[in-house]
Amino acid sequence: MDKNSAVARRWFVEGRVQGVGFRWFVQKHARA
Repeated sequence: MDKNSAVARRWFVEGRVQGVGFRWFVQKHARA
């Protein structure tokens, strides 16, 4: 795995984690 692939993969995973966390945050506050 070259350097660019490692960076792209990390960026993709972090973006997915942030997206899920953001969706959970919105749903939680929408119900509150």
